[in-house]
Amino acid sequence: MDNQLQNKVSIIIPIYNGEKVLERCLDSIVNQRYKNWELILVNDGSKDRSMDICMKYSKKDERIHVIDKENEGVSATRNRGIKEATGEYIQFVDCDDYVSKDYLKHMVACMERFNADLVIGGYTRFKQGKTTKCTPKPMELKGVSDIAEHFFELYNHWFLNTPWNKLYKRDKIKSGYPLDLSLGEDLIFNLEYLKQCEHVSVVDEAGYQYQIIENSGSLAEQFREDRFENSMYLHNQIIDFAKCYLNMTDEKQWKDESFVKQIRFAMTSLMRADNMDSKSKKRLMDQWAGLEEVKAAYIRCTGLSKQDNIFKICVCHGWTGVLRILMKVAG
Repeated sequence: MDNQLQNKVSIIIPIYNGEKVLERCLDSIVNQRYKNWELILVNDGSKDRSMDICMKYSKKDERIHVIDKENEGVSATRNRGIKEATGEYIQFVDCDDYVSKDYLKHMVACMERFNADLVIGGYTRFKQGKTTKCTPKPMELKGVSDIAEHFFELYNHWFLNTPWNKLYKRDKIKSGYPLDLSLGEDLIFNLEYLKQCEHVSVVDEAGYQYQIIENSGSLAEQFREDRFENSMYLHNQIIDFAKCYLNMTDEKQWKDESFVKQIRFAMTSLMRADNMDSKSKKRLMDQWAGLEEVKAAYIRCTGLSKQDNIFKICVCHGWTGVLRILMKVAG
């Protein structure tokens, strides 16, 4: 199988202050059993030893290329990597993650066996000492109708949202990552890429090792008022994609459970915020819960957890006082 796989993969790693985890990540690439790759390390103005580590690896392997630039954020950094890439395929890896030895081989084999435009895999998640293998159901999606049938299933289980569990064809990337978003830019990139796809392969490969590094801050410290607006924007983009590209005109099909979860997170962090008074919290909660699109999204979603179903009842009945109390104690 290895001898039949010829196409080069451009692996793009955006790096910002990753000295503690970067070598583990780079070692996992260097040790890939699939050898036809180039590694593009884009240092986004790191203030630690990340650049030194990048240079050390590039001196050992001519397939490793280093770009050093001023800090611009992850979207601009990935876009720079795409611009410099020369491979037929593109793979994104985050510097605090790593991949198993056969990861590239499996993803490339799937791409070439089925002549796919996109390969979507699973991942292994590490969080608070707990390991969870997250894998989608293997399937071949041929054409818009197949993609539409499984779109929300993949999206709500977080297989469409990220760039790093996928293998892309470089010549099908028509637009880069948006520079005006700080949350959800990966999803917008993937939606635009899906518009170029005629065949999507979904595999139960979980060789991508996704590390969730817990912040020391509390939910209160994480509160961002624009998180709700961002969630609304992404929800509207998802619905627009479903309607205009996937031809899903029946609103009952728009089961955006991810949006409901994001709304719950925004409300929970709002009620726990220590930099806002009670009156302002009440105003925002009433405003958010009162939006017709929020109510409509809750109504359309039928596969919610017990906790979210309780929140759904409160939103749909306008019980914002009860909702505020529940959000204070929500996990």
